[in-house]
Amino acid sequence: MADIVLFGAGKVAEVAEALFREAGSHRVVAFAVDRAHLDGPTFLGRPVVAFEELAERYPPAEVKAFVAIGYHALNTARAERVAALEAQGYELVDCISPRAWVAEGALTGRNCLIMPHAVVEPGARLGRDVVVWSNATIGHHARLDDHVWVAGNSVIGGGAHLGAYTFAALGTVVGNEVTVGAESLLGAGVRITRCCAEKSVFIQPETEKYRLDSDRFLRISKLR
Repeated sequence: MADIVLFGAGKVAEVAEALFREAGSHRVVAFAVDRAHLDGPTFLGRPVVAFEELAERYPPAEVKAFVAIGYHALNTARAERVAALEAQGYELVDCISPRAWVAEGALTGRNCLIMPHAVVEPGARLGRDVVVWSNATIGHHARLDDHVWVAGNSVIGGGAHLGAYTFAALGTVVGNEVTVGAESLLGAGVRITRCCAEKSVFIQPETEKYRLDSDRFLRISKLR
């Protein structure tokens, strides 16, 4: 079991630590953050070190690394930390739940996070630093470029293509053979059936709140 350091000490890092522990493939020995975000000496019972001191305290010859932060600034913050760790000589690993189903050869880069019950079908190709959250499906022969994030319960159709840095929120559906340009933002519940240019934004209107509260609604309905 190889030792690794996680960059990040927040919610995504907590999730990644649990997945690594469940998989039994890597042992998380420490967390790292930028010095400006160093809030305390430990996280989940392990040391938290400033990134500026990481190579001295946990040399790349002794540990591997994984960047476990969110989709801030349309995934660019995570991409920058991936590049910084690689520049210091760290080997990045993937974080894949043993309860996910990932077709052989689908992962072509490193620092990918695949959550429980996600499905990556045969012929699909995921680049570097791609996140696929729980219950999402990446269809056969789909392509996700570097630094893409696909949130839970999303479906990316067969042969579809998501450009680099694209964020697909909860429940996004992208149709078969549809190309979404790089740096696009797909809001929760959207349906994309036509190709779109880079930096596209799609937002689904929020469901309207009903005029009655739950007590009054139950009195006039058959749900009581």
